[in-house]
Amino acid sequence: NIEANSATALTVLANGNIVANGNIGIGVTSPSTRLSVVAGSANGIELGQDSDQPTDSSRLFFSTSAGSNTIHSSSGNLRFFTGATAGSSSGTERMRLDSLGRVGIGSTSPAANLDVLVNSASDSEIRVRNNVDGLRLLTQADGTQLIRSVFNRGLIFGSGTSNSNATFVERMRILPTGGLTFNGDTA
Repeated sequence: NIEANSATALTVLANGNIVANGNIGIGVTSPSTRLSVVAGSANGIELGQDSDQPTDSSRLFFSTSAGSNTIHSSSGNLRFFTGATAGSSSGTERMRLDSLGRVGIGSTSPAANLDVLVNSASDSEIRVRNNVDGLRLLTQADGTQLIRSVFNRGLIFGSGTSNSNATFVERMRILPTGGLTFNGDTA
């Protein structure tokens, strides 16, 4: 036991579990949360390898009354699961960041920088939007592909020499009314 002001602050049980009465600080004298870790340089918290599966790390669980989620590293991939049970390897993988920097949502082997897969016969959709408007990329259940302006504002296609809007040159526009313009000329 570790005591502070005649009160037991930390107890190590016979099974190795540690029970704390209050907040624990590592590298900090006044921890503001149950566990506060403060370190400089590249120091931090490490979740080491799983003793049963050396290519997997230990898991970080997030639990609420509504359920648990987990994150862990596996063979160089950072994997995100929902429906996990704390202390087990359960759950459904929802997203992965692979060792090449590709993100898979619904895909365990992303083939592009962003690979979204819906394993069902329902529609799948990606939305890119701000608080005014947006763009929808949609694959319908029957396989039809759609690109839609969320608020019927039209679509502009163009090219440029950099990521700057200053070099963007409009090549084609689909007007909200359905008409087309090519390089500014209405078709």
